Amino acid sequence: MSVVSANPTRGRGGLWRWAVALVATLALVLSGSGLVVFAQSGQGESQGPVFVPADTPIYLEARIDMPAGQDEMLAQMLTAFPGFADSGSFDMKLDEVLASLTVGGLEMGALPPDTDLVGDVLTGEIGLAIGDLEAVMGGAGDPPMLIGLAVADVDLATSMLTAMAGSAASEEMVNDTAVLSDGSTSAAVHGDWMLVSNDAEMVKAGIDVLDGNAPSLADDPDFSTAFARVPAGHLGAVYVDLQSFGSLIDMAGMMAGSQTGVDLPMGDLAALLPVDMVMYLAAEADRLNLEAIVTPAEGSVDLPLGESDLANLFPADTQLYVEAREMGTTVETMLNGLVELMAARAGSMPGDSLGGMSDLDMLFGEDSPITSMLGVPLPQFLDFVVDASVGAGLSSDGLWLGMAAEVSDQAVAEDRVTSIVSLLRLFGGDPAETGISVETEMVGDVEVTNIMLPLDDMMAGSGPPIALGDHISIAVADGNLLLGLGDFVQSALAADGGDSLGTSAGYVDALAGDTTNSGVMYVNISSLLAALDPMLSMMIPQWADIAPYATGLDRMIAVGTADDEVMRARMTVIANQ
Repeated sequence: MSVVSANPTRGRGGLWRWAVALVATLALVLSGSGLVVFAQSGQGESQGPVFVPADTPIYLEARIDMPAGQDEMLAQMLTAFPGFADSGSFDMKLDEVLASLTVGGLEMGALPPDTDLVGDVLTGEIGLAIGDLEAVMGGAGDPPMLIGLAVADVDLATSMLTAMAGSAASEEMVNDTAVLSDGSTSAAVHGDWMLVSNDAEMVKAGIDVLDGNAPSLADDPDFSTAFARVPAGHLGAVYVDLQSFGSLIDMAGMMAGSQTGVDLPMGDLAALLPVDMVMYLAAEADRLNLEAIVTPAEGSVDLPLGESDLANLFPADTQLYVEAREMGTTVETMLNGLVELMAARAGSMPGDSLGGMSDLDMLFGEDSPITSMLGVPLPQFLDFVVDASVGAGLSSDGLWLGMAAEVSDQAVAEDRVTSIVSLLRLFGGDPAETGISVETEMVGDVEVTNIMLPLDDMMAGSGPPIALGDHISIAVADGNLLLGLGDFVQSALAADGGDSLGTSAGYVDALAGDTTNSGVMYVNISSLLAALDPMLSMMIPQWADIAPYATGLDRMIAVGTADDEVMRARMTVIANQ
């Protein structure tokens, strides 16, 4: 064990502060000058977690060297933002940062002249291993963490580490390597790595792994299979052993049970845990992709996958769009889960409601008044809905909002809509007093129900000055349930799908072929910001400074997919080129 320094009151200063500052600085720098070195030397291939013990549950990797052309991709993408008008300005700005770089009070000028931190001293690959999470749950403080900085020159790296540690650090020899400690942090340069940790034992374990005396996470078959899915061209990646969280879930269940008095089925949740997950960040010429890839276990729940034409019901200028699969089943499952949870506490819920019914019976019972009014128990009310979507747009004319859903049985859908409209008529009161009434109109051969509401009056003085209109429309046609503010329903019924969100170039490009998916969220950022600009200018004093950077963003999409081996979730942010 490393000998602590003579000045233990330094706490979290010294090495640890230096190491964290160094990693944070490197993450911001993305050194362009180091890229030339890699292009000439052929270096830059990932070594991976060769210094990390095999039982580590979480491993993060940052690639400051930006391998496989990531430098060119990122430079091109940044041309959408102020100060990066051309891709060549990317390297110039990064070189300026390097020239004045200080970390934790250590001047990079202390290195030999013309020495680049990334390229001459470090390769640009950074790894972070996070250990014993159970200790954190038990109140033991921060988890043990081991930072690994890949070394390009051992002598330069050793000199830098010595300067980091300072004269107050103690030294201990481990496998012929000097481990320095300042009381809160231990560090060493061993082989091709500089190792820094808030736990001396983690540094020793890293040295043992590098010397082949202990297994490495890099050699774990589950890790190797999962990490092989990360493309060579990436800026960063994360690996998480999800199975290792089973004990944490059990512990959380015990803690929650002791506070609520209800035994939660946390063991069932632990059984559903996937095997592992990798996540990576990669740049393209006009976008950044963040993708998570999950390896399911035998007990994991399969994602509902499907392909729908719902986006064709929304206008091409839709600014926000969300699409989900099997919505009716999902709602029913969630409400039934709520019933089970409430039933577990039924002993504390007196049965003094209508006719002696318990609160559960009143809400969900077969003989409850709600069931009588709706025709089915509340959890089953939307069981006819298959896929569902919602879209919205904002302009000087106001806000429009629309919802569309595929239905499994159009007759059932019409009956449920009739039930809702009947309830509104029953409880709406006198239209002359409440301003609430129900009217119908024909759009083609489809009957549209318009629920007249004083929406603008209700919003006056209580929110942003956005016009909402005076009615909500509902219709069922061609296997779809339509509901919306403004003229969404009427427009959707009249549309032929030719000029729609689903066929728009921006949406198709962002979807990138993932038409069979578990759900989509799409945002037209540039259009939304243009509509919100006057309001943001009034609400945010610094908006004039922020706006040029915000307007560099064009679109964003999040989409889930799956195949026979893995489940994927991708989020892509597209620059306004």
